[in-house]
Amino acid sequence: MARPKPSDDERLGAILTNELTKNETVTVKSLDEITHTRVTSIKTFHSCPARWRAEILGMGTKSKSKYADMGTAVHYVIEKCLLHQLELFTREWEESMLWLESVGVPPKERIALLRYITQFVLPYRPHLIDVEATMELPLVSGAPPIRGHIDCRFEGADNSVIIRDHKTSRRFDGVDHWRNQFQPLLYALGTAKQFPNRDIVFEIGYVNFGELVRWRITPQEMAVYETYLTSRYADMHAEIVVYKRTGQWPERINDNCTYCPFRNECSALVWSHQDFMRSFDRNVGDISLGERLEWAKAVQSTVNHKVDELKEALIEEIKANDGQ
Repeated sequence: MARPKPSDDERLGAILTNELTKNETVTVKSLDEITHTRVTSIKTFHSCPARWRAEILGMGTKSKSKYADMGTAVHYVIEKCLLHQLELFTREWEESMLWLESVGVPPKERIALLRYITQFVLPYRPHLIDVEATMELPLVSGAPPIRGHIDCRFEGADNSVIIRDHKTSRRFDGVDHWRNQFQPLLYALGTAKQFPNRDIVFEIGYVNFGELVRWRITPQEMAVYETYLTSRYADMHAEIVVYKRTGQWPERINDNCTYCPFRNECSALVWSHQDFMRSFDRNVGDISLGERLEWAKAVQSTVNHKVDELKEALIEEIKANDGQ
């Protein structure tokens, strides 16, 4: 199998850059210039308002995740299959697989993608409504409209509208997790506005697991969700007004701090380390210096053991992903 020519590499590289750019937060010089709120940025705001502000204003140094590149490339291949622009086991398919390999997608996940397309993409193609549909939802008067891109939508056999969100993550979450998340609820509400009086079926398609998580929202349930989402977005807008006026943007440690562009300037992260030292001093109390040293060694030993555990787990994950 011949590898793509340099011109193909450049073309596919440009495609990846374009796809990544579509998902980036549009930066502005002032918060007063915000014209819309991205669906994905709402979760960021609730996790850490300071990070939300930093990303909107283009502050700090953006951390690049190879997993984001891999996920974007996989989404692109699925999109092309849905649009009949890419068929399995053609020359173009072989080139796409080599491209995914160059981006870093391991063999195991490329095989999982093939299975996912065979089972959950090709059978749905005749019922496709649209791909990468732009949704704009004016939810609260005086607040910017909410905007997002829906991976794909299909006509359901029972007159429902099916929304599919492809996920390439290595973590599996079920219905109980997803049905309370802002992103799927907002996509469902935007779709319900476009297709009134129809049930909305939301699907999370786990590419690497070959599984669909699915739930249905009736028009009656959507009316309740709309009230809830409107209230939450109004609260978010009110908080932003207060933070802008006071200049105090809360910094909150959360699971996504690793990729925060503001992490080097975040006082919450700095203080978390200082809090550990204060906690240590508080817990050892009035014991002797020698006993404090032994206590510190015990803490160090525990941390080192945990580091070794994590290293071994990471090595096993890498081996598994590379098909070794």
